[in-house]
Amino acid sequence: MKKLFVLFILVFTFSLTACSAIPFLSKETTEETEESTKKKTKKTKKTTKESTEESTEDDTEESTEEETSKGKSSNSKSTLTDVSVKEEEIFNQEGFVVHSVSIENTELMGAQLKLLIENNSDTKYDFSAKDVSVNGFSMDANFYEAVPAGKKTSAKLIFNQEMLALCGIETITDIEFSLSVSDVDTYETLFVSSPITVKTDAAGTYEQKYDDSGNLVFNDKGLKIVQKDLTYDEYFGLTCSFYIENTTDKPLLIVSEDTIINGLVEDGFLSATVTPGKRTITGLHFYSTDITSASEVEELEISFSVMDAETWGSLFEIPTVTLNP
Repeated sequence: MKKLFVLFILVFTFSLTACSAIPFLSKETTEETEESTKKKTKKTKKTTKESTEESTEDDTEESTEEETSKGKSSNSKSTLTDVSVKEEEIFNQEGFVVHSVSIENTELMGAQLKLLIENNSDTKYDFSAKDVSVNGFSMDANFYEAVPAGKKTSAKLIFNQEMLALCGIETITDIEFSLSVSDVDTYETLFVSSPITVKTDAAGTYEQKYDDSGNLVFNDKGLKIVQKDLTYDEYFGLTCSFYIENTTDKPLLIVSEDTIINGLVEDGFLSATVTPGKRTITGLHFYSTDITSASEVEELEISFSVMDAETWGSLFEIPTVTLNP
């Protein structure tokens, strides 16, 4: 019994000691935790502040760069020489009248020939341009206008800046095109005019140069094809450029057929329309190939089909030619 009583006293004493120790330990631990938390909070605030300042600086730099870029883009001028055209009537047929107004060069849109179109008929018609050329180079142009009966409208014949640069055109001396007029509802062509020529004030003072140097592919039957540059672009892939000149009296459509690179058949495509007495610079584009650099091309084999661009009738074939670009 005595032993049990002593045991009870010991257990009771231990419990009191333990209980008294717990607040002490909790207080010490709490103080350490609070101090640690304060330090972490200060560190976090400092880090957040530094991060915010860095982010603000980066945002400011990016914003400044973006604004600078935008400002540069909006105020930038084309590398083309500024020229002018006369405000005059350049076409008058069957109640349709076209006036040249002005020409403007911009880096974003290229060259723009401004026109005034009059539709003096009693029907709404669509107006578009065919067989367009600049300084003797055949090229596409953005031009389409629907003009209501008895109305006038301003229009623009737009030439891509990259295409002008590719052809080596720095100063525009003359623009040539045929006007196509068609019914808005039936799409039936009313007529296609004879070539219309608009000359700038540089005509007669500036001479366009035609660079036909490179690997000769074909030179016969009034058609000359020369392989020029071979380039690779991350977005547009592999492109082989060609100089094509048409000295016949027909508009020619040249289309690539078999295209083989380093002995492997590749999916390449070229299609170019060249009006009589004109030339163009065009590209053979490879849309799916494992080649990632122009230097990888050791040998290029290609053949062409030549057709009448108006009738689409076949004229002749150009057999496979092997090039080492």
